[in-house]
Amino acid sequence: MRLLVTGGSRSGKSAYAENQLIDLEKVDYLATSYNDPADAEWQHRIKLHRERRPQTWKTIETLKIASEISKDSSAPLMIDCLGVWLSRVMDEHGFWESLDAGLIQPSVDELISSLENTSRDVVLVTNEVGWSLVPPDAGSRAYRDELGRLNAKVAEVCDKVVLCVAGQPLTIKGQK
Repeated sequence: MRLLVTGGSRSGKSAYAENQLIDLEKVDYLATSYNDPADAEWQHRIKLHRERRPQTWKTIETLKIASEISKDSSAPLMIDCLGVWLSRVMDEHGFWESLDAGLIQPSVDELISSLENTSRDVVLVTNEVGWSLVPPDAGSRAYRDELGRLNAKVAEVCDKVVLCVAGQPLTIKGQK
């Protein structure tokens, strides 16, 4: 089973995704965010996410999500979130200087290929960023566009896609 959960900020998408696996003792939870001790607000968000998850879940902090998806493991994998992963991949590959999507394409292709070929259950969380104002600068517009493209590619290979709005899940692909 491959499940993509999308939604806006604070839409309930992470909690919904976690609840799909909550009864399982062993889950690999892949966190893609920066872990900057100097950012108190971000540390508080991380703390709240950790407190919500069962202590038996294993937390993995990495950008190498395709490798984790491809691992021979019976433990389901939850990835939170693709939006942060994409921004970090963009940082890593110098995307912001040229806005050349070709710089990130190999990472995106590797992710999609790993999802297509895995036997693991994978739950992915992503941000839906295209419903707001048009960003005022080229870099932000490029990020919005590339995340939209990534979300569409991931949704295509997932068995189920759920959109969370105001804490309410809406199944847009697959069985309810």
